[in-house]
Amino acid sequence: FAKLGKAGWEPLRKSALDIPLVKDDFEAHGNWDFTAYKPTLEHLLKTATYHGGIPFASLEEVRKWKVASARPKDLVDIKLIDEYLATQS
Repeated sequence: FAKLGKAGWEPLRKSALDIPLVKDDFEAHGNWDFTAYKPTLEHLLKTATYHGGIPFASLEEVRKWKVASARPKDLVDIKLIDEYLATQS
């Protein structure tokens, strides 16, 4: 996370506890401690999807986080995630 900041990723204050670093279409969070769903880093890495050797939170984990957030945009995303996951079964 610190390396991304030094590499020019900019902080974006979404809320008091949600300040990811952003660059282009990407966000990097130092934690997920800003909703009711609080997985550990160990769990997120264990369930991560890797692309180019870089771990990304799995869609299943993102879905859990979005259910806990339950903002209008999250509800739209949950529907899209469910539709996508249904095609992968």
